[in-house]
Amino acid sequence: MQALTLLASAGAARAQIGNPAPEFVPVEWINSPSVYLEELRGKAVLIEVFRTWSEECTTQEPGLSARYEKDAARGLVVIGVTDEAPDAVARWVRIHEPSYPVVAIQGNEFERALGARGDWFPIEAVIDAQGTFAAGELTRAA
Repeated sequence: MQALTLLASAGAARAQIGNPAPEFVPVEWINSPSVYLEELRGKAVLIEVFRTWSEECTTQEPGLSARYEKDAARGLVVIGVTDEAPDAVARWVRIHEPSYPVVAIQGNEFERALGARGDWFPIEAVIDAQGTFAAGELTRAA
């Protein structure tokens, strides 16, 4: 099986609605087994790019978990993504207990493809059932 390749290649230009979602390279899945692209076909995927040090990201987590729990049966997948060190991410996961999968990724190309500038987090992206970028938003400046 091919590892999750949601978001097109590293260093790609900013994602545009209707284009294939840019990929990220998993370093370690923190609280779930690896997720494979084949498993996500036909589902909407909400990607939350976050930082463990961000108060806004931590504040949003309970609502994101609730959304995932409420809509998972209807096909929504939520994945928390960060390029921080896996041990720091694992500590954050132990404290905040998100119900959705969280992954530490390699590099920040994924975030840049979504239009990240500086330390603005969280960033949300929606990948549709066909694997294309459907929506995205820079939600807050840190």
